[in-house]
Amino acid sequence: MIKPDIKIYRKALELLKLKNNEMIFIDDRQKNVDGGEKAGIKSLLFTSNEKLLEDLKKLGVNFPT
Repeated sequence: MIKPDIKIYRKALELLKLKNNEMIFIDDRQKNVDGGEKAGIKSLLFTSNEKLLEDLKKLGVNFPT
């Protein structure tokens, strides 16, 4: 299995014992992000560290100060 095949995202969920709404997938390729979204996983396109932190904060992920 390889990204963006939906089976790989489902396998990751299974191995980690997570539900799709408990995971955030981050990748630098849009087609892989689209694959994560198709699996029902919130998926973010990585373009820069700053943008990733902004996107994660929008999702409610808190970081220590």
